[in-house]
Amino acid sequence: PRVSIGPDSSLGRGCQLLASHYYKDVRIKIGAHVRVGPYVSFLAAGHDYSQLDLPDTAGSIHVGDYVWIGAGSIILQGVTIGEGAVIGAGSLVSRDVPAYCIAMGAPVRVIKERVIAPLR
Repeated sequence: PRVSIGPDSSLGRGCQLLASHYYKDVRIKIGAHVRVGPYVSFLAAGHDYSQLDLPDTAGSIHVGDYVWIGAGSIILQGVTIGEGAVIGAGSLVSRDVPAYCIAMGAPVRVIKERVIAPLR
């Protein structure tokens, strides 16, 4: 399948997951225990703006386990979001985000490490 979603993961209303029609090997893979806010777009295909005829481009998107992606974020082709990362609402994720980091903005940038509290 071009799109896979791991166990105990949820997507908010209005999310879009758009893999490439042209590049059949491009995938969108969302790990386990992932929370995706409403109106998040996963865009695994695009166009090469350096050429006038705008040929298709594409790159797989990988989201690790235990990730939280805030509402209205856009995840672009070729991006990997590491395990345990948090993406702030409204972010444009155009580059990889390391594991257990909190990142936000347009373009996204890491603002700090995510520290996991002990279970109560």
